[in-house]
Amino acid sequence: MKPKKGAFANSSSGYGKSRNSFRNNAGKQEEADAKVEEKLKADKAKELHSENDLNSGFGDYLRSPEAVEIMKLFVFANTIMLIVTMAWPNFKEQYYMLREWLESFQVAQ
Repeated sequence: MKPKKGAFANSSSGYGKSRNSFRNNAGKQEEADAKVEEKLKADKAKELHSENDLNSGFGDYLRSPEAVEIMKLFVFANTIMLIVTMAWPNFKEQYYMLREWLESFQVAQ
């Protein structure tokens, strides 16, 4: 639907829209856009600053190459401990079986 035009839409009485109203509004719009853009830049700067605050300390350390190497070492050591812990009962049983087998040869002599 087209908007209805008022009675004084293009009159010289000052009540309607003038021919240059688009240009006047465009200038105002540019000012508003500039203000919005400045506000967005300020918000982004605040967000970046707060992000830096959150990443300082331990989080910053975790992103360092030294921390990555320590994490690799931890994962390796944890894997070894898991294998030993889970396999220990089997190792123990095999040790007793091997000892009994060796003792069977010593008794025969």
